Amino acid sequence: MNKEQIALLKKTGIIFAVFILIISFISGIYYLAFWLKKDAYYNAAEYVLKESPFCKDYKNLSISKDKLSNQLGGNFFNAVFKASYKNSEYYLVFVNLSGKYGTYQAVFLYSLKKQLKQSNLRLSNRSKHIIFCGIIGTDELEKPPVYYGISDFLLLKQMKKIEEIFTH
Repeated sequence: MNKEQIALLKKTGIIFAVFILIISFISGIYYLAFWLKKDAYYNAAEYVLKESPFCKDYKNLSISKDKLSNQLGGNFFNAVFKASYKNSEYYLVFVNLSGKYGTYQAVFLYSLKKQLKQSNLRLSNRSKHIIFCGIIGTDELEKPPVYYGISDFLLLKQMKKIEEIFTH
């Protein structure tokens, strides 16, 4: 090999090394963002359960930090967390809902076996296995979804979708 070929090989090696470093950096940021997003959803789930008047009967649920979105309709749910209380399993489900002023993140509580009761909200849902818990990203959890332009019909439609995903 002559000097020109060695210099070209060094330049190619440096470019390849920089490319590998950039890919590694982007992958690291993506991985970090995934964990930060998971923690944000977990904190929001805890906050909604403790503060929302719509699911005030379920404040004592213990939420698992493991996100189940990939196993249960990952394209429909933003996040799903398993919760438990006295040998009963529940699921906290985060779903996007379109309202009057944009898209909101709604939280639903689902139980496969147990009948749930909705507090402070006049939704007539045939299935009592799922209830609406609140909208995250707002400081006013006590306001009904209608305040944000989310109709009862849309809530019931989402509840039906969630139930279909969990039962199939």
